[in-house]
Amino acid sequence: MRGKLEDLVRASRALGYPGPGHEVPARAPIRTDAPQPGDGDPAPLRPRLAALVAELATRLGPVLDEALARVDGAWDQVDALDILDDDWRARAAALGEDWRAVGGAEALEALLVLEMVPALVALVERRLAAFVRLRGDGELRPGGRPFLDVPGALAELARRWS
Repeated sequence: MRGKLEDLVRASRALGYPGPGHEVPARAPIRTDAPQPGDGDPAPLRPRLAALVAELATRLGPVLDEALARVDGAWDQVDALDILDDDWRARAAALGEDWRAVGGAEALEALLVLEMVPALVALVERRLAAFVRLRGDGELRPGGRPFLDVPGALAELARRWS
């Protein structure tokens, strides 16, 4: 399994995904004082996280469909996408602070979601044309869904947090 992970990392770096040395914005540290069960209540935060992720899924779906429709005419402009905005990032940062205040394993999982979801969307924003080229002659919408069904994956993730 380790070889497959290394292959995935190599492939993502070849597509231009920032690797080691990439400047990451400073964030408040995750609580390390081993909170006890009941220390913070994550229940009210779960629907907020679900709504934030679902919002990205809803935004990304039509934008991705429109971008894939441009493939035949201007494939080099396919990744001219703009999905993440400052407002979404600010709400995600505020939610991350709330999860940090709760602490515990569920908070760590939520913080990972808040880190990885925008990273995945940013990767699609920046490298969709490369993904399309790598797809080759394969169908771009098998079964009516984009071959890179990130909106579907985000929607499923949101459902799991609701």
